[in-house]
Amino acid sequence: MLTHPDILRHQLHAVIRDKQRQGRVTDGLAAALDATPASWDALHAFAQRLAALPVRAAWPHHEPSAWADIRAAWDAEDLAPAPVDDAPGRIAAGFAASCAGCILGKPLEVDPTLDEIRAAAMAVGEWPLRDYVSEALLERLGRRHGDWPRCVRGRIDHVALDDDRAGIDVALQFRFLRDVQPAGRGHVALEPALEAHALLERDVALENGVGAQDGGEIGTS
Repeated sequence: MLTHPDILRHQLHAVIRDKQRQGRVTDGLAAALDATPASWDALHAFAQRLAALPVRAAWPHHEPSAWADIRAAWDAEDLAPAPVDDAPGRIAAGFAASCAGCILGKPLEVDPTLDEIRAAAMAVGEWPLRDYVSEALLERLGRRHGDWPRCVRGRIDHVALDDDRAGIDVALQFRFLRDVQPAGRGHVALEPALEAHALLERDVALENGVGAQDGGEIGTS
């Protein structure tokens, strides 16, 4: 089943907002999208325009995407090495926090406003939020992400796959593994980090009482 053009248009507006936050030139794109015919071909053609938007002239951050450019930018920075004794703990803490944060937020990834979340949570006695989202809160909110069954309080039995967390995990591992590698070998840290990614997800999940289901959601993306 093809996604309805109205949903595609909504998603493309979200991409434009993301691009704007990432420092890309997005002037006039929202209005142009609104004027685009409600057809898959027209919306697909519009989407192609978003793939290579130029960076705004005054954007203060350098955020390369190509691996060679990332390496060049990284080597140019003055990064203080993490103490070897501290690196494993920092990796574990960052990893566990990324898992918990993604589980916490995933049921609400349906663009609710803060006022809507607050009203739903208050209606079921869960404001301020001090735990994972409950099914009762989602019922009151009236909409929910498709992965909600595995991400609400009382039903979490594994770490659901999430593209945002996968990138964070690799970045954390690469940053700190690089610091503890012998001198001159920092560039090899990414390969074992990628290979260890799924294993680390599994181990952290099990350590926190969360087990992967058969066929699992735990892995890279």
